[in-house]
This record gives sequence, structure tokens and C-alpha cells, in this order.
Amino acid sequence: MYYQGDVVEVSFAGSLGHEAKRKRPAVVIGCNRFNAMSSLCVVVPVTTTDNRYPLHIRIEPGNVIEGFVCIEQLVSLDLRYRGYEVLGSLDENTMRNILDAIGAVFDI
Repeated sequence: MYYQGDVVEVSFAGSLGHEAKRKRPAVVIGCNRFNAMSSLCVVVPVTTTDNRYPLHIRIEPGNVIEGFVCIEQLVSLDLRYRGYEVLGSLDENTMRNILDAIGAVFDI
């Protein structure tokens, strides 16, 4: 089981264009109830490149990984088929920043 705020390492194989590629960390965004009920998991990939893109939210120091969450690449994946490893979870403040940015994208 994975929970909102978990960092999972997952393969993004099959990606095209500017989509995240290869095996990389991603942050679980879906709420715990959704994760328990669905075979899909909503995640956002993480990059280590600081390109100052406004939809890349910095992961605060002291977390299990460093980098930037790519809000514009929010995706639903079937982690059971792709395979995944839970690396840890993000702190509450970083998650609040991520969820606020996702809310702004959808104007909610």
C-alpha cells in the first residue's frame, strides 16, 4: 500500500515527448481512500533539474529525496503492473506546497 505523500520509485517507460522517462522517483498525490479503492495511483514525477519552471515545486531539504516535483506531469499509473518501491514520504509543508500548486492548476 502507498499513501499520499509517499515517494515511490517507478518506471515511466513508454513515455513520449516531454513526459517523464525512465525509472525515477514520483510523489503519490491521490488521497489514501482513492489509493485503497483504485487500481490506479495518481503521481507526479520528480526531477533534479532546477529549470525555474513555475510548476516545478521544490522539495524542502531534509526529505528522503531532493529535487523538484513536476506538477504539469500529473499522471495516473497502475503501480502494481509497473512495479514500484516506496522510498519514504515527504514532510507536511512540502506536500501542502505541492497540493496547493495542483489546486491552482485546476482552479480549485
